[in-house]
Amino acid sequence: MSFHHLLAQMLAPLSVVIVCQFVGLVALCLTSHRVLGRWLLAIGWVLLWLAATPALAYALLGGLERDYPRVTLAQCVPGDAIVVLGGALRPALTTDPVVRLHAGSDRVLLAASLYHQRCAPYIFVSAGSDAGSHVVAPEGIAIRQLLVSLGVPLNHIQIETESVSTQQNAKQSRAHLSAEVRRIWLVTSAFHMRRAVREFERVGFVVSPAPADFRGVPVEGLADGWPSAQALMLTQLATKEYMAAVMAHLR
Repeated sequence: MSFHHLLAQMLAPLSVVIVCQFVGLVALCLTSHRVLGRWLLAIGWVLLWLAATPALAYALLGGLERDYPRVTLAQCVPGDAIVVLGGALRPALTTDPVVRLHAGSDRVLLAASLYHQRCAPYIFVSAGSDAGSHVVAPEGIAIRQLLVSLGVPLNHIQIETESVSTQQNAKQSRAHLSAEVRRIWLVTSAFHMRRAVREFERVGFVVSPAPADFRGVPVEGLADGWPSAQALMLTQLATKEYMAAVMAHLR
């Protein structure tokens, strides 16, 4: 795990809550700083409530997604390639050899749709897998198989399976694609698009964003103020993306 990934994990809302609760309990039960302990426990509970509130989760995701609306057929300006990033499938594992779809799988469906609409002559998949003994094959191979099942000819799909970060996605895509490939349709989740566009433009691509997997929705009522595990997961996802964007900007 890189330093940036470790820092993002440490500053994630749930990690901050756990630290507040742990230090608060120690201060309350094992030291004379009981007032500090009570304050830390209270802060931890408030942070947990806020982080698990759908209204906050949707607001954070909406801030990431609002600049990248869905692509329509009328917007399909021909490009040199369609580049779809990893994070779309859970690869096969030794403990579960079946490839699993999830919310991010919209990326693959959109990439296939752009291909069939003739937005570009082929699809390039940039998707490795974090090193681990449980992974049977990199995610890029699973994405290629799904694209074929969606009607994309195998000889119109190229893949690279080494990248495990957005920066590596961009660098590996530039290294594998020919120099003539400049204008690309970039397919990734809407909340991830801002950072992905920046990385791919840094290596010389002219990017047409094709966002998928929209997760931010308008707040509808009082129910969106009640905590849920799903909202906590979305808040974790959004804060991780904001922190990654800041680190990428400072790099």
